[in-house]
Amino acid sequence: MRSKEQAAKLMNDVLKRFALGTLVNLDSYFYSNGGRSFVESLLEDPVGTYVKTLNVLPESMAKSVIRIALRSLGNFSVMELESALSSLKAGDPRPFLNLVFGTSE
Repeated sequence: MRSKEQAAKLMNDVLKRFALGTLVNLDSYFYSNGGRSFVESLLEDPVGTYVKTLNVLPESMAKSVIRIALRSLGNFSVMELESALSSLKAGDPRPFLNLVFGTSE
């Protein structure tokens, strides 16, 4: 299991390296509409953050950014990543949170 702080640092580090411009745009949007960064919002409210991200990015790009963030946390299979993303879209944060925090709720 990892803490929220550990997950946030790993996600931020990899997004800064591979998607800096997109992260800056998302952070700007999330700070102005909720007072926290994209990654903080994603960890606290994954479904709501996914939906709000669609206001800023096309769906394919939103999924790519979240996929990159998740890959920073482990060597997950394509199936695990796609399941987590599909679940977010369907309104269920559990598969996403299981990957992030290493739990099996």
